[in-house]
Amino acid sequence: MDVELQILKHLPRDAQRTVSFIDKYCLGYKDLFPEVRSYECFKYLHLGIISGIKRKSLPEIAKVVGLKSAQALHHFVAKSPWPVAQLRERRLSKTVSGVKGECHHSVWLPPHQKVRANKWHQFQRIFTNQTSQTRYIREIIFGKRSYRSYWEITLDPETLPANSTVFVMTNLQGNILKSLGNRYGLRTWLEYAFRQDKQELGWTDYRFTNFQEIEKWWEIIFCRANASKFI
Repeated sequence: MDVELQILKHLPRDAQRTVSFIDKYCLGYKDLFPEVRSYECFKYLHLGIISGIKRKSLPEIAKVVGLKSAQALHHFVAKSPWPVAQLRERRLSKTVSGVKGECHHSVWLPPHQKVRANKWHQFQRIFTNQTSQTRYIREIIFGKRSYRSYWEITLDPETLPANSTVFVMTNLQGNILKSLGNRYGLRTWLEYAFRQDKQELGWTDYRFTNFQEIEKWWEIIFCRANASKFI
């Protein structure tokens, strides 16, 4: 917008630009922020989080985006009255693909359908050091088969020890009987990778002391993760 026209009509100034994909993504949230400075801080935090700095603390982010101090960023997270619930709702509506993690599920069945357990099959669990261990897997069928399948994996099919027996739900198709056990074994390394991502994104670097402030910081982190599709 023309600066002279903004002054004559007492219109709010335009927010400072950052980089194109950040500006494009954040534009979808612009109406949630009560003033230009709040919207600018929202964009600055996104820009700082994707930067190469090791710690994503507010002082470090302020430095990398060119601010003289972190005071404005801290005020944005701690004091600015933007609605975190509406931001979360907007972000979730924009999410094209979700991150699948470990969760617990229940399966509802009509009265006439039953749960069936197929026979156990033996497989070799291969570890990263190339050693192996004999384990057992079987499919659990709830009523009729669907695009999801359910499996039980254990070290001992007779006693089903709690610390080495797991239930797995998957949408993988085809003959996965021999491969699922080792695929599931990669979960530990995936969780380790997620921990590294958590540190890289700055989830452990906030400097706030109450839930509302921490909730806002985390919601911005989630927004940044969702913005990755624009990169």
